[in-house]
Amino acid sequence: MILPTPQADNVYNVFRDSPLRYCGYANEVGESFRYQYPKLVTPSYIVAFGYCLADAASTGYAIISQEDIKFNNSTRSKETRAAIATFDTLLWQSETP
Repeated sequence: MILPTPQADNVYNVFRDSPLRYCGYANEVGESFRYQYPKLVTPSYIVAFGYCLADAASTGYAIISQEDIKFNNSTRSKETRAAIATFDTLLWQSETP
């Protein structure tokens, strides 16, 4: 039996549920215009990496700011859960094409 995740599925995440999510693909736009506008490439990567870091930081902050309750009989501390969630988000963002 699969237990539900600690966070409800209907929680609004500005980084994934709004048009802001397209900032993660800004580097693709920059690369597509590399030969026409070469100065656009570096800022597009800054936007894309900034989006990924902000998403990961907000995920970690959401775990830290939760009340201290145990999920699924977890013995991990809040800080450990936040670090795992932050790393998981960074890993997920780095794998997304």
